[in-house]
Amino acid sequence: MLLACVIFDGADGALARKFGVASPFGAQMDSLADLSSFGVATGIVTFQWLVSLGASPYAAGPTAGLIVVCAAIRLARFNVSPKDGRFFCGVPTTMAAAVLALNMLIGPELPGQVQVAFVAVYALAMVSSFPYAKLVKVLKLPLWLWVVPAICAMISLPASFAAVVVGYLLSGPVLAVVHRRRPALAA
Repeated sequence: MLLACVIFDGADGALARKFGVASPFGAQMDSLADLSSFGVATGIVTFQWLVSLGASPYAAGPTAGLIVVCAAIRLARFNVSPKDGRFFCGVPTTMAAAVLALNMLIGPELPGQVQVAFVAVYALAMVSSFPYAKLVKVLKLPLWLWVVPAICAMISLPASFAAVVVGYLLSGPVLAVVHRRRPALAA
């Protein structure tokens, strides 16, 4: 159901723009719906999943709560911040929910406590100030760059999924360093 929410979230904004009914009120309602789907629902589902893996409820509970709080902060910041057409500031809530849902379905089988740490890192990535590439830009990468991940996915889908997720998480700090050095190189 979380993955269905991701699809509907992408469709609702596109439809509003296509039919010319986008409004500031709609943008606020979209964020409220995102908080419900990608904050609260994702937190509840993640808590249940972590406990089913053997994680302590005392660790899974605060981690699930961290998802909700970080999603709320991320969405509020997104609504009032200037938009950069190239990057997101922090991992988008939609992406975080999709990754967590996919991790439950196809991610590597790791102990519950390790998954708790992964979920906490991903939640904190939502409120980080690191620049993360928009998915549209990632999808426009040259076709030959997709060959290696495709072959790896045929060998081990869970390991390939984990590598892509870790790569995306690390891309934010790397992009931040690159952007900080560019002005210094021009001087």
